[in-house]
Amino acid sequence: MAAQATFEYGSSGLAIRNPFRLEGLLYIARGLATTALGALLIFSLRGGIDSRMLADPGLEQAVLLVRLVGGAVLLALGLGAFGLGLFKALRFYVGRGAPADLTGPAGQPVLPQDRLAEMLRKRINPLFVEPEGLLARAVHNIFPKLLFMPWPVRFATIRLATGLFYTALALLLLGIVIFSGSIGLTPIRGDALVSWLSLVTAAFILLIWLRICPRRNGWLTGVRLPRTSVWRIVLLIVAAILLPAGFAAVAGNVDIPLPPISATGWLIWMTVGGVALTVAGILMAILRMSDSRSRTEVSEFREHWAESLHPMDIFRAFDMVMADHRYLEIPNREYMAEDARLQLQGSADKGDFRGESLVEIQPQPASLNLTSAFSRARAGVLCAAHLAGMAAAFWLYMGLSGIRDFSAATISGSLAAPLVLWLFATIGMRIANLYLAEVPFQSHLIHFFAEGTYTESKISTGMAITDSTRSENVLVRSNLTPWIFLSTLTTSTFAISGSRNLEQMRYVLDIRKDDAFLRGIVAALRSFIDSRQMIADVRSTSDLQSAGGIHSLNAASRAHATEALPFRPEDVDPSRRNGNRLGFDEDADDDTSNPR
Repeated sequence: MAAQATFEYGSSGLAIRNPFRLEGLLYIARGLATTALGALLIFSLRGGIDSRMLADPGLEQAVLLVRLVGGAVLLALGLGAFGLGLFKALRFYVGRGAPADLTGPAGQPVLPQDRLAEMLRKRINPLFVEPEGLLARAVHNIFPKLLFMPWPVRFATIRLATGLFYTALALLLLGIVIFSGSIGLTPIRGDALVSWLSLVTAAFILLIWLRICPRRNGWLTGVRLPRTSVWRIVLLIVAAILLPAGFAAVAGNVDIPLPPISATGWLIWMTVGGVALTVAGILMAILRMSDSRSRTEVSEFREHWAESLHPMDIFRAFDMVMADHRYLEIPNREYMAEDARLQLQGSADKGDFRGESLVEIQPQPASLNLTSAFSRARAGVLCAAHLAGMAAAFWLYMGLSGIRDFSAATISGSLAAPLVLWLFATIGMRIANLYLAEVPFQSHLIHFFAEGTYTESKISTGMAITDSTRSENVLVRSNLTPWIFLSTLTTSTFAISGSRNLEQMRYVLDIRKDDAFLRGIVAALRSFIDSRQMIADVRSTSDLQSAGGIHSLNAASRAHATEALPFRPEDVDPSRRNGNRLGFDEDADDDTSNPR
């Protein structure tokens, strides 16, 4: 099936509000504040030069360059946030083609058509996949309902837990190494080696969280859950054990100098930020899981029919019935449309057939019935993340404004807290955006399958020699077994800001039976089939009336022809009066004496 365009204009369309309006206003406010800080930093370049800098032209140029670069960065970040906020706060366009099909966006068939039919037949949800890896299984063991969440929610939660796990593991290994060195188990001499090990640990944790931080809409592209194997953990433990010995072997008896920057601030800020961010993400996942629905129920109809109908007409009847259930006159989505395929069986008047159709009625906007606590937590995380972003920009402005030399320690002290705070603020904005972007829908998915045999025969009406009107028809008799599987699906997609706002993958959350809707479809299908039976079926009143009409017409024709004659047949041949049309006297004795 060709991919359906998201925006298709029509006078009546889906009523979906903009989920990013609050986020857009926060982006605008943060962008204006950051832009103002960048402009102030650039305008104050000459005013922040003191006498010591004037005595050292090289230092003055270095400080001016650092401030100029910092001001340009703040300007770029501020203008980018302001533009993105305008983009998010403006009108959210939704056409009649939204959302995307269940099979996935164009070119990304995540759920093929045969898997959709199998989902109904087997009562399964193929999007609820088993977690892979030690850490993913541990998280799902603590939160069992996480299995029934959409992939982006599961992906983000496990990624945050992975970042916190590796942060805690790195700090634990650093503590073990320091403790073992203090009691003489590890060859650690002096504070320099401990400082270098702390710096390596800080760099490792920073790389972990940089990898956790997604690009914009990055949570939506994670189709595989992250894996954490036992071998990676073992490798880290072995490296932590061998690293001090390697430092000692390389340095020998040479005194190791202290690193140019201190890792203490970096470690503290990344630990606090990682814990706060993971707790906020898991809290929102727990509140989102309060509405988790994991049913896989299907309404089913199966029966044996014997109809005086061509097999193609049966599938045409199903198409006509489904056309009566369109939502807002939007065409239904056909994932599979295989009409009856006839196969002859040795002769031209009999054979077998089979065909199937998989149809989804246009999805309607729905609600997830989430609690007010989830809405407050989502808004709280969003506001806190943007406030942290503003604080990081202000902190960077203050650090660059107060810089007086160009040493590594000074620059590190001025940049450590703002950069780490900016990193975790960005991750928090992405998490809040993920939970804001979820848009639920509800629709009916119907799978119709039929197979059987058919025979052809001729039926004639009014074939007597005295009949003037006659009819000859070819009767097609079909013996078939129809199967209908029907479910009400609750799905959700994650919107983005842009021209393809609702063209992301849809995730099936709940599969619920609807027996009343199925009975209505079967009743409409039976009514359509019964009203279009071919001639001479005893169950077809219209066909019997047609045959009776032909008989009445022939009787009227014979009566009219008799009245039009100038004499009566009885006057010419008196023997007709007794009903003997051959002219013999039935009461006369047989004359056996004269055989002639």
